[in-house]
Amino acid sequence: MIKVEMMDRVFQYDSSEKGAEDIIQSVSDITSQSGLILDCMDIDGNRIYTGYDEYIRENIGSIKDIIVRLITEDEFVMDIIQTTYSYIQGALPEVQPIIDSLYTGNKDAGHIDNLGDLMEGISWIFSVNREIIEKYPGNKSLSSLLSLNYGENIQRLEEVFNELKAAIMNMDYILIADILNYEISDIFSSILAVVQKSGIGREAAGNMQ
Repeated sequence: MIKVEMMDRVFQYDSSEKGAEDIIQSVSDITSQSGLILDCMDIDGNRIYTGYDEYIRENIGSIKDIIVRLITEDEFVMDIIQTTYSYIQGALPEVQPIIDSLYTGNKDAGHIDNLGDLMEGISWIFSVNREIIEKYPGNKSLSSLLSLNYGENIQRLEEVFNELKAAIMNMDYILIADILNYEISDIFSSILAVVQKSGIGREAAGNMQ
């Protein structure tokens, strides 16, 4: 049997294909009825943020415990904004060594790996922020950011990401360095400034301590 905890309730399901479908349907129904947002699932100690259905179906024979974590819209939006802020704070100092490496032609393997990680981070930032801007434009925290051109920065980041991806495909290292130096760094700094001005940046910094 599989124990599923959700909203202070505990359910039991069979370790079978039908059990997997019952779990998936129950989570969907309760999430919809509660008006909350599915943040993640703790499945036997592993925190899963995406692909829950597939993970449950593939591992139904070995799963013992599932804790479903639901959060409010405010918590969801704030978490994305604070995660974006914290990521950029950590990534910004790492951009300059990549730029220097590309300009000098000393394409260190570590810097190339960091560029790949940066591309993933940028993609995450504009995709999840675009989602909350489209879904929750009236959210109080997000609304204050949008009044400070947060949305424009996110859109610009996506546009520059596509330019950067094309430069990488063409192996144009000087153009890659230029985009990082004059575009990505500027947008990152602008996003940090906007979040700091709104006061959310201070909350993010406090949560990291």
